[in-house]
Amino acid sequence: MSLGTGNSAVKEAMALLGRSAGPMRSPVASFAEAQKTKLKAILEKAGLLG
Repeated sequence: MSLGTGNSAVKEAMALLGRSAGPMRSPVASFAEAQKTKLKAILEKAGLLG
């Protein structure tokens, strides 16, 4: 499973860390729940989320 484009992954990571970077703009789609779960696990493994 891909985490999408660099911009979408960074924006979603920032949102998970409590620092919203605004909504995605077309043609970039918002993350699906599976992608959010994978990104959250990556951030937790890196010690960025508790």
